[in-house]
Amino acid sequence: MKQNKQESLISLIQEAYSLIERHPEFEEQYNRIVSNSKSPEELVGKLESLINEYHNNNKKSKVYLSPVDLYNTDEISKLKEFRRNFLEEIIKFNPKLKQEPSQYELSNSETLLYELDSLDEFFESYFIVKEIKSNDKIKKDITGYLLCNQDQENQIELAEIYVSPEFRREGIAKSAVKEAINLYTKLGYNLIALVHKGNKNPQRLLIDLGFEKRSEVDSCLIEFVYDKNLRKI
Repeated sequence: MKQNKQESLISLIQEAYSLIERHPEFEEQYNRIVSNSKSPEELVGKLESLINEYHNNNKKSKVYLSPVDLYNTDEISKLKEFRRNFLEEIIKFNPKLKQEPSQYELSNSETLLYELDSLDEFFESYFIVKEIKSNDKIKKDITGYLLCNQDQENQIELAEIYVSPEFRREGIAKSAVKEAINLYTKLGYNLIALVHKGNKNPQRLLIDLGFEKRSEVDSCLIEFVYDKNLRKI
């Protein structure tokens, strides 16, 4: 019996640290419970309640796309910050990009994929917002961004999608792509996405949402297509 309680406590502590990693504000509540608990049994009970409360609140959250105001300097700065982070991750994933700058119009990790001044001309730019309602209060976090581009075949390309590390493993990217699907299929568009061969997580996400793997674009990219006439989410 003692062994089971110990295992439960270890499991709860691991889950708590996972939440702290993604949501630093959770740490204050965790530390308070650890300090005030007088026995392992009490600690287990309080941690269970705290974690369950967090997950219940999280279920009340929603994710939506908010168009970026490209004339707002604060929003442009935020988008620029996200895009730098996105670019650094892409280069780490595929170091060859440093030697092949023409593929993404970049020469190093400090160069944006496209000029920000031309974003309003070529892209629909969105922040990915997570909203949580709790105790009559609303908390909104800008968790990342999504860029969409209309290609020559009158399809909408999901050109870039990025979620900050602290908000990952919460299904935010999946919710954001769902929002994009709903938005653009209602307007009569099919959607496409190009994914690096070795990047399995976004491939699984797209397939789960009804995209079909169509073809290999070159030695490192795979094209996925969402046909509005064949798929419904």
